[in-house]
Amino acid sequence: MESIKLERPWRILVVDDDPHIREWLKGSLELRGFQIDTAEDGHKALEAFEASKPDLILMDAMMPNMDGFEACRAIKKRPNGNGVPIIQMTGVRDDEETVHKSFEAGCLDFITKPLNITILERRVDSVLVKIRAEEMLKQAHRDSLESITEQLKITSLVLEKATEAVVITDTQGTIQAVNPAFTAITGYSQTEAIGQNPRVIRSERHTQDFYKAMWESLLTKGHWSGEIWNRRKNGEVYPALQNITAIRDKLGHITNFVSVSSDLTDYK
Repeated sequence: MESIKLERPWRILVVDDDPHIREWLKGSLELRGFQIDTAEDGHKALEAFEASKPDLILMDAMMPNMDGFEACRAIKKRPNGNGVPIIQMTGVRDDEETVHKSFEAGCLDFITKPLNITILERRVDSVLVKIRAEEMLKQAHRDSLESITEQLKITSLVLEKATEAVVITDTQGTIQAVNPAFTAITGYSQTEAIGQNPRVIRSERHTQDFYKAMWESLLTKGHWSGEIWNRRKNGEVYPALQNITAIRDKLGHITNFVSVSSDLTDYK
């Protein structure tokens, strides 16, 4: 899968106490054009974070001295740390307590070991698309009409190339834009989707409490991330990894929501 390209190199900090995993991830991701820094434990991760200013962190959960949960919390407390996404790597599969600890510590997502490099790369690309879309929307709110037009052209290019489904809604949840990957995954064309509510792809497999908790997280924390079951236009239900972020203007008011999701059918 081809990565989305930025005007600057995409910098990733890999934190793992296993030197073989560090070197394997470093080599694999450098082949994709990313700049990679590494750290062997939580303390070293804090030092590397300040030195390298990464765009994304891949953090092992279980490490000596300072584990990944503590390191994640420490990074999120830094003045420039809250906006840096962290994907936690854990050796525990289907452990709800570990997953809960990851999200509570401030991680955006998690992936289980043994690592599948294809799945990991998809998660990295998903975060890249999400953040790039956020950057463009925030910039659009700050700039003049001429600059907004240019920014929207760039945003459109990013969305066109993304392999993850991207949906932009207003504050009421009305869909304002979708990308080609959304159409490929769900079967709904851009014309069919715009003006609709995301409920159009709801699978009915989740309770009202599930969606209530999602909205509470979006309105209080500004983001929600997790696995969800959606429905394609043809009625087929499929699993997805979904990240939703609230976009705010300079006064702190929510103006849009951006959803980036990956189809997990093949992975499952």
